[in-house]
Amino acid sequence: REKFDVAVARALARLDVLLEWCMPLVKPGGRVLAMKGPQVAGEIDAARRLLPALGGNALLVHDAGVPALAGHVIVEAVKDRSSGNRLPRKPK
Repeated sequence: REKFDVAVARALARLDVLLEWCMPLVKPGGRVLAMKGPQVAGEIDAARRLLPALGGNALLVHDAGVPALAGHVIVEAVKDRSSGNRLPRKPK
């Protein structure tokens, strides 16, 4: 926990679930970078609501910049404090 500067994910899960799994691995001052497809707009609100509980303070969306991946984005979650031990939850 909290050992890495950056965690990177692609095609892993919905954004809120992905952040719940990845943010505890990143130390304060670190970032989670996730490549997401065009459907990400529907996932952003849930991720923003969860972010403070994970120690995050900003969720930024960047164009992937790859013509063959039109509509794809890189979501950057910035962590500024410890996640604590409450999350991630144990898988069911």
